Amino acid sequence: MLGSRVTPLLRSRTMMSRTLAFLWNRFEITRPHNLAVAALMVVAGWAAAGGGAPDERLLLAAVAAALVAAAGNVVNDYFDAEIDRINKPRRPIPSGRIGRGESRHYYALLTLMALVTGFAAGAQMLVMVALWTVALFFYSAELKSRLLLGNVTVSVVCASGFVAGAWVAGRPVAGTVPAILAFLLLMGREIVKDVEDLRGDRALGARTLARRLGARRALGVAFVFFLLFAALAPWPYWMQLCGRGYLLTYVFGIFPLLLVACWLMFRDTSPGNLVRVSWILKIDMFVGVLGFYLGQAR
Repeated sequence: MLGSRVTPLLRSRTMMSRTLAFLWNRFEITRPHNLAVAALMVVAGWAAAGGGAPDERLLLAAVAAALVAAAGNVVNDYFDAEIDRINKPRRPIPSGRIGRGESRHYYALLTLMALVTGFAAGAQMLVMVALWTVALFFYSAELKSRLLLGNVTVSVVCASGFVAGAWVAGRPVAGTVPAILAFLLLMGREIVKDVEDLRGDRALGARTLARRLGARRALGVAFVFFLLFAALAPWPYWMQLCGRGYLLTYVFGIFPLLLVACWLMFRDTSPGNLVRVSWILKIDMFVGVLGFYLGQAR
């Protein structure tokens, strides 16, 4: 009697565990921290354009941007499956937690959801979603392994979230300054990631800047982008595009984090250390976007 009662309970727990693992793997492959930055960029662009109080259009636009980012991360992992077996074997596809065929279907679903949500947000956002989707697909399929082309493509797509939010609010030009700054920081980070992935890229013949110049010189190029970013980051405050909230974020958040990242990347060029540098830069991007948004409250 006891055994007959325990067996259904164990089955129920096993099914629950498998369901949670199924959901978690599909959540993990989208890289949720990237989705938050993508959505916040749209919100900050809206605020910069004087869009006023958040409304349904802004919510839909932010969700559409996050869905595009999610789809872009999934298709990137689909095409990077072999490289990730070397560089990032714990990711869902190389670890076997998600099959390549499953990821392809998941990508199609996320893309459809992004297009529908973009359409609901308005014509401007639908155009941005379509452009982002095409650019990220070709980035993953072809451009990522081309010298600097992949870096530029993904940096432009990510940075243009500011322009998208401003365009939905009716003033796309208002998003250009933060987009330029974001592009500089993103370009530096993308090159750092190339150095981090150097072993797998060498094995599979990817033509990245890190392979062409070597780790140290490539990091030197990344440092030039970081230097330009640091010099120009106070620009929104000087131009009176942002208030003191942004300046304080720069002085006590953005700049110190960038200094730590630069110090770490030159101290140790090992992949493990560069993973830490990449995370610091990702946090720096989030702090910068948040600072730009807070700086609109003058």
